[in-house]
Amino acid sequence: MTPPLLSGLLQRQYDHSHRNFTRQLELNRARSLGFDTSKQISSIHKGGVTWLDLERADNRYLLAGSADCSVAVYDVAQPSGSSGQQNSGSGDYGSVLKITSANSDCHQYSVSSVAWYPIDTGLFVTGSFDHQVKVWDANVGQAACSFTFPDRVYGVAMSAIAATHCLIAVVGGDPHVKLCDPATGGFTHSLVGHREPVWAVSWSLESEYYLVTGGCDGQVRMWDIRTYNCLRIFDEHVTQKPKPVRAESAGSRKRSRNGAARKESTTAVAHDGRVTGILPTPDGLHWLTAGTDNKLRLWDARRNYHLLVNYPQTFNSSMKARQLAVAGDEDLIFHPSGGIIQCLDRLTGQSVRTLRGHLDTVNCCCYNSYQQELYSGGNDCNIIVWAAPTGSDTTEGPDNKDDQDAWSD
Repeated sequence: MTPPLLSGLLQRQYDHSHRNFTRQLELNRARSLGFDTSKQISSIHKGGVTWLDLERADNRYLLAGSADCSVAVYDVAQPSGSSGQQNSGSGDYGSVLKITSANSDCHQYSVSSVAWYPIDTGLFVTGSFDHQVKVWDANVGQAACSFTFPDRVYGVAMSAIAATHCLIAVVGGDPHVKLCDPATGGFTHSLVGHREPVWAVSWSLESEYYLVTGGCDGQVRMWDIRTYNCLRIFDEHVTQKPKPVRAESAGSRKRSRNGAARKESTTAVAHDGRVTGILPTPDGLHWLTAGTDNKLRLWDARRNYHLLVNYPQTFNSSMKARQLAVAGDEDLIFHPSGGIIQCLDRLTGQSVRTLRGHLDTVNCCCYNSYQQELYSGGNDCNIIVWAAPTGSDTTEGPDNKDDQDAWSD
């Protein structure tokens, strides 16, 4: 009979080894993603696919917005025509909801951003170049409420961890960041600090009250929505952990903080170009930002200093927000770069893989950690599924010369 202490140690060792094995398996699959010919999403869009969002409740319904004003929800877990009983084998995954120009509530211009309500799949939000943000009832495909803005809307976001609010953060051609409350149908906050249009927005995973925005002025700002204040401005030249500040009186601390904020607002920038993307890593340890200076930058989430990881050849000439993705806890970044998607190691910056399949510029990426799949949308109107090879294909590398069509002469 095994002593209780020894039994506990053996069980702990087994659990630790099992977790390490599972994580390594998931990492290997994420690093071997390729074009999935067996799973095709039947896109209804006649314009470029601009943004994607996968709901977190079931990891099943993919929300997509398009430049042709349309919005669609795709079931990525069940093929069309399977009737919920068995896989039809067709590999064709169609839309379960589509909102096109035939719908009276449809946007008038390009849909720039979409976001699921974090709690369930009953609501989602869309932003458009028609200056409108709309909250939709997913059950009937009708707009439940809408908000009008003075300029184009480039991004919308809802906090995935919020327990006390359901605010929608909205950025666009107006330098002021707006927060909307769908419960009341009104605006609650206006965050002032950016000097030019704001394209990128994301909520923090550290606190439901922290919001991060990136603008055409090259600045990335972290806000506390409880106080309307800018907490920090990311500075590309700050590359070391800040030193502890000596104790000082409350009055002098307040004066120095306000003075520093005023100085940073005119000098500190995260990118020497427009900021096109912001994303927190799932573990909450880092922030990723992308800009038209052809740079992808990694930041410490606690102290907001630049970690100086060099990501090579991250070409970016986008004229609007561009959606990044991270493969769960696998330390893998997916960065749209022209017509390709770069797979980069988060901590070393090394290029792991390059995904080619789109016929035009890639606008957005969304990773499904449950099925370990990547979805991407581009100006070719397509939504492509990228998955790890199955069966004997798993032994073949991405550049294996033997991976050829053997039947051709």
